[in-house]
Amino acid sequence: MRVMRFEWDGEKWNNCGVYLDDCMSNYPPRPIKDKLFMTRRDGQSRVYTVLSDSLKGENWTSTPLPGEPPADRMSEPSWFIDPDGVVHLVLRDMRREGFLYRSVSHDDGATFSAPVKTNYPDTPAKNFCGRLSSGEYYLINNPGPTRDPLTISFSSDGWMFSNPVALRSKAPDLRYEGNAKGNRTFQYPHAIEHENSLWVIYATNKEDIEISEYSLSELQQ
Repeated sequence: MRVMRFEWDGEKWNNCGVYLDDCMSNYPPRPIKDKLFMTRRDGQSRVYTVLSDSLKGENWTSTPLPGEPPADRMSEPSWFIDPDGVVHLVLRDMRREGFLYRSVSHDDGATFSAPVKTNYPDTPAKNFCGRLSSGEYYLINNPGPTRDPLTISFSSDGWMFSNPVALRSKAPDLRYEGNAKGNRTFQYPHAIEHENSLWVIYATNKEDIEISEYSLSELQQ
């Protein structure tokens, strides 16, 4: 498993080589001030935070996420930076206690706190969080007990998320049986803001990739 880097020159993608070896990354690196940051999972399913020495991303420092049981088995974090510069990791709990965990950094991603269980329900499954152009934060997840519905909630400060809204519910039945496939599920969300809408990308039953457009003004009523 490795992260590869490609650059678009206007006509084709050019292979720039290995970004980070022994790594499965949920999302591409994004900047924190003058460095790049991402999270990774190694071949043993351990979560690491990874910080480059510059925006070029040539050299990386990989640090295991701290945590003692029951906060030692985390997975698939997404992240954002709050107005005070605190970096928030929102984590899936692989011990399946039914809630999201949070880890924070007060030094621009160099070190992180041990994950702490929140009171925000999770099935568990992969989540996605981000910041809108309005300054508000959003969190998309499956609040459980199954991966239906897929919901979104909002926060003004990045600490308190409330009033979840169902993005999709009543998933269809599976068409094909398969490994680790639950029936009637929406999962693995990603989202992009564009022209006052949030475009949410997700998997349905691990069989189809769907894209839904939501008016932000309607979601936040």
